[in-house]
Amino acid sequence: AIPIEVWVKVFSYLSGPDLFRCEGVCSSWHKEIQFQVKSGKVTRRGLKCERLVTEPQGITEHRRSVWDSISVKADKPVVIVGVGIYAPNGVTTICVDARPVEDNLRPIDVATELDSCHEENGAIMTLFGQPGSKKPFQFVLEADKWWEFMLNIKQQKGSYDPMGGGTIWSGRGIGGKPEVKC
Repeated sequence: AIPIEVWVKVFSYLSGPDLFRCEGVCSSWHKEIQFQVKSGKVTRRGLKCERLVTEPQGITEHRRSVWDSISVKADKPVVIVGVGIYAPNGVTTICVDARPVEDNLRPIDVATELDSCHEENGAIMTLFGQPGSKKPFQFVLEADKWWEFMLNIKQQKGSYDPMGGGTIWSGRGIGGKPEVKC
């Protein structure tokens, strides 16, 4: 048998969906992954709260200077360690930030280095902080306080732009829920 210390090292390289599957292997793996997540050693695992359902044949246009945003409020403290988006076309740079909604909004900060994994046959992309990053992608939402999540998708400089103008396309969701329970 392989010692749990070796498995813990393996867990640190897995994506959130893969960690979910590993938790179902046996009770010792489940307990160890839960411990690693709660202690902050594994940051790419969490509950997935879906607000939209993919619209078949639907597309969304993203323009380089436009920030898309959504406001979120939780009824209990929540730690956000990743954001799911509809995967864009082309070679892109994706910037994400979250900040509390308050009178003096802090500037948008996009210095966090993100990693990603594709889900649902490449239609969805989950963004999360890079392992070992000096600036982790992790936001602690206080209960009953509004937060704003902002997203900007733009073409990487020098990449092929068949339509010109730097427009990026992605899938689109429908059936937005005003409230999501996780």
